[in-house]
Amino acid sequence: MLAEESLLQNELFVDSTAQQHLKETAIWAKFLAVIGFIGSILVALVGIFAGTILGKFTKALQRTNSSDNFLAGGFIAIIYIFIAAVLFIMCLFLYKFAAKMQLALKDNDQNSLNLSFQNLKIHYRFAGIITIIYMVFLFLAFIGVFIAVFAMH
Repeated sequence: MLAEESLLQNELFVDSTAQQHLKETAIWAKFLAVIGFIGSILVALVGIFAGTILGKFTKALQRTNSSDNFLAGGFIAIIYIFIAAVLFIMCLFLYKFAAKMQLALKDNDQNSLNLSFQNLKIHYRFAGIITIIYMVFLFLAFIGVFIAVFAMH
């Protein structure tokens, strides 16, 4: 209990070395965020056009006027737009981290520093949740392939 209380009383300080590391980190984080914004816009555009083209392509191959072809293309477009939105949100929190960190270091502002780290925490939490979801999909795909292989024998 005593060690826990002494940890709470100690405060960390950002010395000049840490400030330089944080300054450079903020620059690279802002760069990656801007590239991510551009990438998310491109993914959304690809989704819109790929969905439209896929719908027309399958319609031409089947030579039918079925609305299923449009729905397939629309489903692809929705998936791409969803991925673009997730990427945009992650980049937004990364950008907020970088901007607040630069402000905190420039103005020596503790509140901006705290907000900066809060945005970084949200960015990584979001990335962690997406990684977990991705791993669950991979696991389910592995199980599906495993079942399919044994169903063929």
